[in-house]
Amino acid sequence: MEGPKRPERPRISKGAIWGWRRESIGHAWVPEGTRIGWLRGDRFLEPTASYRIAQAVAGTERLPISQQSLHHRLQESGFLVSVDRGRQTVKVRRTLERHPRQGLHLTARDLAGEFEKASKS
Repeated sequence: MEGPKRPERPRISKGAIWGWRRESIGHAWVPEGTRIGWLRGDRFLEPTASYRIAQAVAGTERLPISQQSLHHRLQESGFLVSVDRGRQTVKVRRTLERHPRQGLHLTARDLAGEFEKASKS
């Protein structure tokens, strides 16, 4: 006699972890909220949009530092994978979606943490 079956754990797609969902018809990826960056191996945050969202998440407390100071603290803390030393800025230039853009270059590990681990198990 077999024991009760454990319920199957739903699989989380990579897109769902990062705020996207598949349409039921056509199966196109649709954003679930405000876009703050791009996935291309590592993650590239759009500096202004990501800061705006961080401010909103902070609520009435608001972040006590400027956008530029936050970017430099990310670098000092080792969260930025690369910076543009030639231009002396923490924002790197990349072609994303066929357009030149500037962003903050982070690893998926730093942004996703437990989400990435959960999707692999």
